[in-house]
Amino acid sequence: MSNYFELLQDIIMTENSIVVNSWSDIVPEIYGNEAQELNNCLQDTWLNFNYAYRQREINMSTVAGQYNYDLPAAGFTGKIKQDGLLIQPVTINMLGQPARYQRLIFSENTEQFWQYGTPQQVANNSPNVTTTYGLPRYYCVYNNQVLLKPIPDKVYNMICLYYCRNWALSNGTVTISPLPPFIFPNQAGQNILAVDRTQDTDIYGNTQPLYNVGDVVYIDNNTALVETGVIQVIDTVNSLLVFVGNLTFSHAVGAAVSVERQALTFQTDTPNCDAAFHNTFKYGALSALLYGASNQKNYIDYYNRAVGNMVNESRSTQEGTQSCRITRHTW
Repeated sequence: MSNYFELLQDIIMTENSIVVNSWSDIVPEIYGNEAQELNNCLQDTWLNFNYAYRQREINMSTVAGQYNYDLPAAGFTGKIKQDGLLIQPVTINMLGQPARYQRLIFSENTEQFWQYGTPQQVANNSPNVTTTYGLPRYYCVYNNQVLLKPIPDKVYNMICLYYCRNWALSNGTVTISPLPPFIFPNQAGQNILAVDRTQDTDIYGNTQPLYNVGDVVYIDNNTALVETGVIQVIDTVNSLLVFVGNLTFSHAVGAAVSVERQALTFQTDTPNCDAAFHNTFKYGALSALLYGASNQKNYIDYYNRAVGNMVNESRSTQEGTQSCRITRHTW
């Protein structure tokens, strides 16, 4: 896996035959173009192709009698997939196993979606009209909300599949908390996670927050203990993240913690994709930086082939199908 510093290190070496040995050696007045082109390439590549690893899912549940549900700003920074809203009619099937989810049908016509207005308007203005309640079968998206029809008559589990727009990851680790042991940070049933740092230094030498309130944090990603937490409070003095909900698992010191971003900012930031494809963005940045040079075409070819490999692998994997489940966040 190549982090932001290592990618810039390779780019600067290839372009200028200059070795930079530390993060402080990357002076923005000298190497600002390299940093910018790397981020530009990562952004353009990420947003121009629907790779399997761009897919995410959010778990949510309905409320009896409520037809509209906010799309959360934290974690949801993309667009819902086509027919990407699924509902579980019953929790357990006849065999005592978790029941399958069914796809809701998307409706584009929000004006006809509620023929008689909202449930409140029906109750207040049209007493003779019967509002339909039951298992939702249709949905539309309006004003950053999901609208369901029929109106849920009880609690149903739902899954929202969407494409993530965050192309960078900031990375940290779980650490030992300085607080008294009775608080039990990092433990299942608690909502406090001790991390190695809550702030870091960017390429300009400025101290910036590594996490922000509302961010969705990924803990022990790609392991059996993977889970997410939405940040409610950040304790910068003790390097603690307080989540909205409790942890499901206990997390050991040294476990990976990451948060998605829209730019490579800090030294240990990484592209938000499989490590095997990190060089793709280096090739793309060099193809722009070496404009007019004799070897520019080489890096254009390298980049095009690498992108082709990313797309082909994404399309031919099981994760690229409609049933993809990469991460889950209870909303």
